[in-house]
Amino acid sequence: MMLSGLLSALAFIFVGTSTMVSLPESLVLMGLGQALVGVFSGFMLSPALSEMVTAGSEAYPALVDSREVESLA
Repeated sequence: MMLSGLLSALAFIFVGTSTMVSLPESLVLMGLGQALVGVFSGFMLSPALSEMVTAGSEAYPALVDSREVESLA
């Protein structure tokens, strides 16, 4: 998760025009950055999904159906 967070942060360099690394303004670079952020965010959130379901079950004990809790997460 930490590596995915780091790579996601580095991918944000491509999303906007970055004067720190002298990247040109390019729609292709912005699209590439958005795609990489999406991929890395998925790797970040997937392991945390079980924790979100557990927290939702504890926060809303009246929701007995697991589908309702999963939809909250």
